[in-house]
Order: sequence, then C-alpha cells, then structure tokens
Amino acid sequence: MVGAEFVCIQQASAGSFTIPAPVLLSLPPSTTITTGIPSGFLGVGYFVGQVFTAAGLDQATVSASGFSLQTVTYQ
Repeated sequence: MVGAEFVCIQQASAGSFTIPAPVLLSLPPSTTITTGIPSGFLGVGYFVGQVFTAAGLDQATVSASGFSLQTVTYQ
C-alpha cells in the first residue's frame, strides 16, 4: 500500500486556508480496506502551547492538542 501525509498549520482566526494544487496532485488516491472502508483520512485539530520557566529547568513547555479524523475517499 502506498501512503502519503500532508500537514497544514494555520491559526483558527484566519477562518480558512487553501491547500495548493501541486500538493493535492502529489497525493496518491486512497484505497479501501477489506471491509469497504476508505483508507484515506481527513483530520482537523488544534494545538496550544505555552513556554514557561521554573527553578531547575533550562526550558519548559506545556501543551495540549486534539484531533478529529474522518475516513474519506480521495481520488
């Protein structure tokens, strides 16, 4: 099975984003697994991070993230 992944990071306040055509054209078509479920996924998520200082640490970051995935057929 051939696979590929594309990740785009954009601030939610932008309201939208466009994936350039050359990126979409370079992704292989999705297939289906034996149960007929598409092997492609579309995901939307968030990431929040905050750098902080504390005694005894050179550098520290606390972060949270979450994602929602949906199977899709991509041709």
